[in-house]
Amino acid sequence: MARWRGLLLGATVGLFVLGCGSEDEKAPTSVLPPSIKLTAEPKTIAADAVTSATITVEGSVKGPVRVTTNLGELTGPDGDTGTEVTLEGDGTFTLKSACDSRTNTACAGIARLSAVDSAATKGSSQVTLLQLEICNNGTDDDGDDQVDCADKDGCPTGQSCADEAAGDPPGLVCSVGGLCDQCVPPGGATAESKESTCDDAADNDCDGTADCADADCEGGLCVTSNGGIGNCSGGSCVCADTGTEVCDDWLDNDCNGKTDCEDSVC
Repeated sequence: MARWRGLLLGATVGLFVLGCGSEDEKAPTSVLPPSIKLTAEPKTIAADAVTSATITVEGSVKGPVRVTTNLGELTGPDGDTGTEVTLEGDGTFTLKSACDSRTNTACAGIARLSAVDSAATKGSSQVTLLQLEICNNGTDDDGDDQVDCADKDGCPTGQSCADEAAGDPPGLVCSVGGLCDQCVPPGGATAESKESTCDDAADNDCDGTADCADADCEGGLCVTSNGGIGNCSGGSCVCADTGTEVCDDWLDNDCNGKTDCEDSVC
């Protein structure tokens, strides 16, 4: 029995000795390498080539810091733009979509940002570039159950909705009523429900034809090719008065672009 007690006592002492190592003998604690922190605010933006997110860079060890993205356009502190910008160290830059997703769906998606400094310290983040409603394709592109001009978020009043590739005349925009039926002629010309300005080279009623080519202008005043006053007839501007110049009526009677005494016949 004494022998067994001795064996048990020896085993206990051995275990005690093994469990009482010094602090220096403990396993070292692992230390994570430094990393760059990229913070985006906000994390989701409209892919409209206008709205931007601000990205803050923190924790760089040694400048400069190079930041790249797979999607969108970066603008650095010094105004440089592209898919890559450089910062001297910690700081901020902005990200926006490179184009409008309403006309190019490739502009939307996940922008993955990567940063690395001169000490090989790295960091990453991402920003969602949200697909906006395309205003002329009859599809709910952004998944909110609203289609085309009825979707006021992506297609607000005044947003272009003309599908020129499908033959729509330019100038059609979304109206207050949520339809693609409001005319805003290009170049700032006057909008008209029926073409009545027949000498401004503009499609004032957005029906695809301008001036005398629009049947609405038949008989209307126009300007002939040599600058004289004429009338629309059969799609062309013809001289309103084929007679000789009258020298005191302030009219260009022979449609040569000159009136009264300016005309050599006077």
